[in-house]
Amino acid sequence: MVGKDIPGQDNPAGHPLMHRGFDQRGGMPGPESFINKRLMGLGLDEKQKEAIKEINSKVMKSTIRKRADIEITRIELKDILDRETVDLSAAEAAVKKTETLMAEIHLMHIKAMEEIKSKLTPEQRKKFKTPPEKEDVSSKKQQTS
Repeated sequence: MVGKDIPGQDNPAGHPLMHRGFDQRGGMPGPESFINKRLMGLGLDEKQKEAIKEINSKVMKSTIRKRADIEITRIELKDILDRETVDLSAAEAAVKKTETLMAEIHLMHIKAMEEIKSKLTPEQRKKFKTPPEKEDVSSKKQQTS
């Protein structure tokens, strides 16, 4: 299988965005993701839902393109490493290109989240930023007061 010699190739859990609620392919949140659930719990209006859908679509498409470029670069790196004499400058360039593309994906997702947050009202942003555990504790305190 291509990529066995490249660290992290076969480990989707190692993707830098997995802990943020992004899917295994590095895409924006799917229907069951943590972030999407949090957004849908904010009482978004139709205009907000449509704007967020457009942001997600744009980022997903771009992520797929960049992930394809990463895979191509990994194949090229494997070809470089399989040669009798390894061209270290070519290997270094391929590794750097892969890392640059991964960083671009990560930054693209951060920018998308900021763009999504900009579509929220101040109250929605506050609720979105508050971890669910704190929301539960706050609502219980208010109920007992």
